[in-house]
Amino acid sequence: MKILKFGGSSLADAGRIRAAARVVIRQIDGSPRNGAVVVSAIGGLTDRLFALAAAALDPARRAEAASAVRTVRAEHLRLGEEVADSRHRDALLARLGLLCDELAATVCEGAEAAGARSLRRRSRWCGAVRLAMVMPCCDGFTFGAGSWR
Repeated sequence: MKILKFGGSSLADAGRIRAAARVVIRQIDGSPRNGAVVVSAIGGLTDRLFALAAAALDPARRAEAASAVRTVRAEHLRLGEEVADSRHRDALLARLGLLCDELAATVCEGAEAAGARSLRRRSRWCGAVRLAMVMPCCDGFTFGAGSWR
């Protein structure tokens, strides 16, 4: 069994996402039984999520955090539009939208709940925000024989 991991610059744009898909198809021969694929955040997203979380924790910067969530949403929806084939585009975009809604709720709820928490707990919350946003990069993308589905 092969395990392939992609993230960061290898998922920075639609072309690189397609290239990663081709590597998976070539290495796993289109069968999920031949391996597993691990996908982390797209290029530059992890740092932006930590900045977003820091902004959300500062009441004076909450509008900045909300704007950052909207930017992350737009970027993922744009990538979904570019990467998905016409048969699966609507389902993928709906799933990405829901996951971005969850990120927005996590940011709002987490910022409120973290108000008086220790730095250690805030750090854990920042990690939770990152995990919430990694999912749109992989959840809903399944490799098929030569295409996203």
